[in-house]
Amino acid sequence: MRISQKVKNSKLSFLLIAFGVIIIALIAWQFYKYKIANKSIHTTIALKSKGLYSIHYDSLVIDEVRGIVHVKNIVITPNSEVFKQLVLEKKNPSILIKLTIPSLDILGINTPKALLNREIEGTKIKISDPIINIELNHFLKDTTEYNPVKEIYKELLGKFLKIKIDSIQILHANVVVSNANSNEEVFEGKNFSIMLSDLLIDSIANKDRSRILFSRNVDIKGNEILLPSKNKKYRLYIENLLFSTRTNSFYVGKIQLIPQLSEEAFAKISRTQKNRCAIILKGLELLHINLESLWHKKIKADSLIINKSSFNIYRDLSYPLDTISKVGKYPQQLLMHLPVLILIKNTVLLHSNIAYKIKSAKSGKSGTIILSNAWATIHNITNMNDAISLNNECNLIFKSTLLQKTPINLKLILLLKNVHGKYWNDQGIGHKSNYTAIRLSQNR
Repeated sequence: MRISQKVKNSKLSFLLIAFGVIIIALIAWQFYKYKIANKSIHTTIALKSKGLYSIHYDSLVIDEVRGIVHVKNIVITPNSEVFKQLVLEKKNPSILIKLTIPSLDILGINTPKALLNREIEGTKIKISDPIINIELNHFLKDTTEYNPVKEIYKELLGKFLKIKIDSIQILHANVVVSNANSNEEVFEGKNFSIMLSDLLIDSIANKDRSRILFSRNVDIKGNEILLPSKNKKYRLYIENLLFSTRTNSFYVGKIQLIPQLSEEAFAKISRTQKNRCAIILKGLELLHINLESLWHKKIKADSLIINKSSFNIYRDLSYPLDTISKVGKYPQQLLMHLPVLILIKNTVLLHSNIAYKIKSAKSGKSGTIILSNAWATIHNITNMNDAISLNNECNLIFKSTLLQKTPINLKLILLLKNVHGKYWNDQGIGHKSNYTAIRLSQNR
């Protein structure tokens, strides 16, 4: 009996000691977990970026029981000295980012799975009101054949085998993109929200071509984009954007090209006869987008529909003609110099109105030619070499009414990648149109 009692007492003592150790460990973890987490976060950011980026934040709250992490006022900034050294070594990245996040919440993290199975699983990551500043160095010069997915996949996984998050939500983000060399602003996006659904990063999902940004679905909504022009004569506004991989479509409420100078000031600063254009496009729908091509900085889509548009053009004939050759500035030639590769099989313009205002050199008075109820179809808008090798013609069919009386029918065949900007023209004015191509160029 005494031996049995001693055994029981020893077991009880062991349990009490073990329980005490657990309590002490939990207290110690609650006390030291922030030091461990802070050190791990700072070290990881520094190592992953090779010293280029550092992170600072005001507060970090970890509730491992409920799987919640809350971080307040995060600032990720690049180290200018490290960047200068990378430039000297010609190893500088094409993109430099400064990121400010007032609030970051991570919900439903499965801590045991992360520790035991090297797998991170969570319910939701929510980022609120971030400000993203991006500097572009040689990003647009990178080869379009480069696919960053593999490198990003390795960097994000690190020592883990899998990362799975039900959704990542970015709310009310403001983005500013500038040129690193000239410091000029090239893009400003206001009030953007992004939802990444069913995010999965592992060796299998990495090969899944149906995913974009490692997610099954991506939804992007933005209020406004501002694109200033290089010559300061125009500003381009884009309003109400919607992009969804669920439907493989991109919708824009309005695109507006706004002259920054009055008609008189524009003509004066141009010094020669040039068209001053004010353009409004409404209800643009880009349909059946090839999602995989977006990784390669290519835009491929079956069709683009522009539901309503207006073109207001002004030209002052009192100034001398522009004698500079137009070769290199024809539409199909400008298409070849776009910073991204595109292929849009069919484009349709509906309900368009065109007003062409001309100021006479003799009288000094202006008159306006109005084309109403215009529509157009354009086939094969592309600057991709492989697509042009199969079909080097971009076909435009245009119909309208001159001064609400005379029908106008026009067909243009633009020869893509032609060094002289040659085209075919077919024009008929009247109730009947003749679409027999009249060859104006000598050869293709």
